[in-house]
Amino acid sequence: MKTEGTETSAAAVTQLLKGLVGAGYVDKQEAADDRRKVRVKVPAAGRARHRQREANIQQWMQQALAQYSEAKLSAATQILRQLGALYDAL
Repeated sequence: MKTEGTETSAAAVTQLLKGLVGAGYVDKQEAADDRRKVRVKVPAAGRARHRQREANIQQWMQQALAQYSEAKLSAATQILRQLGALYDAL
């Protein structure tokens, strides 16, 4: 059974959350009325890790794509948007 909106199973999401909680990137709290439901919050450590990862990705992308012209990057962007729309329609 897939978890709605995630394209993955509930068991996989549970394992992912366990890893994120263990790393200190998210906090998880079970709902008082239903143990199957949880509330997930991103604490300061998780937000800091996210910001650092975004900065690393941006730096890598700038370095990796610096060799391409604006025209080539624009064409690639159009293709990726079309592929994204096709994927979303699946």
